Amino acid sequence: MALGGEGDVTTRRFLVIRKWGRVPDDELPDIRRRLADADERDPEVRWDHSHVVRTSEGEVQSYCIHLAASPDLVEANADLVGGHAVQTIRELGEDARPADFVPEADV
Repeated sequence: MALGGEGDVTTRRFLVIRKWGRVPDDELPDIRRRLADADERDPEVRWDHSHVVRTSEGEVQSYCIHLAASPDLVEANADLVGGHAVQTIRELGEDARPADFVPEADV
């Protein structure tokens, strides 16, 4: 089953927190390439985007957003990427942005 288009009710969003260990900056593009390769090989999971951080201990972690029908599909996709440990997979709820909290007008 490939992912449907926008508004597809079977598609849910998941946050995947990954631990990559100590990765030199020049090897970070390889991680992005592996995420993209897994995305191409697995039509049931779509990688949306990631945020990459380096901890105070120098280890790389990524916070990746994936679209899929279930967390099991996301976990199987993580196995395709390899080279890391999945710390957690959580389904995302709604987004909140500053514009969502417009101050009420003075009466």
